[in-house]
Amino acid sequence: QLQISQTYERKRSVLDILDEDLKGKRVLLRCNLDVPVQDGNVTEDYALRQSLPTIQHLTERGAKMIIAGHRGHPTGEGYEAQYSLSPV
Repeated sequence: QLQISQTYERKRSVLDILDEDLKGKRVLLRCNLDVPVQDGNVTEDYALRQSLPTIQHLTERGAKMIIAGHRGHPTGEGYEAQYSLSPV
């Protein structure tokens, strides 16, 4: 039988990490980079702008970031130019 805890912990964010725990640390940050691109130019950057406060917070506290993301849903059949992150 499944028991559900009556105590719920609040959702944590990057703001909950102490400054001294970030300085000099490597952080893998998964960002939403799936933005519309037309003729090699990003046509709507809302998703990118939403990531900026987190990137700025980590940078100001001395973290070194590795930013990961993807565009679209590639088939896995090799390189597909329409899913490239180059325009981003």
